[in-house]
Amino acid sequence: MTFLIKWDSEQPFYLQIRNQVVEAMARGQIRPGNALPSIRALAEQLAINLHTVHKAYQLLDQEGYIHLSRRQGGIVRDLRNPNHAFLEGWQERLSTILSEAFAQGMTSQDILQYYRQITQEFAGTTPPGSEEAILDE
Repeated sequence: MTFLIKWDSEQPFYLQIRNQVVEAMARGQIRPGNALPSIRALAEQLAINLHTVHKAYQLLDQEGYIHLSRRQGGIVRDLRNPNHAFLEGWQERLSTILSEAFAQGMTSQDILQYYRQITQEFAGTTPPGSEEAILDE
């Protein structure tokens, strides 16, 4: 797997890694039981600090996306049914994102159009195109 780090992004590297893993899970590019690259290997591949990758993996572990152990590294969990805590947090984040969109002048129609496009991409009904690959297998 290859991760893409945007060096000029305002988003910290550890969040970029975290988000790429979650998006790859959503797209079916990595599946339950798959092992993530070792912390050391990914740090070397990306030419970033070992602690940055460790922080990303710890966050993924805390959020329940992976199981992190010394022996096996990061293993993707099977998450078919979201738990109550996730749903509450997700609704809060969604409310914030929608508030930002409306505050920027977007309409409900604009938002629904983006929603349809993104969910179709995750469902695999939109051919890959202008988007950069998150993970290459």
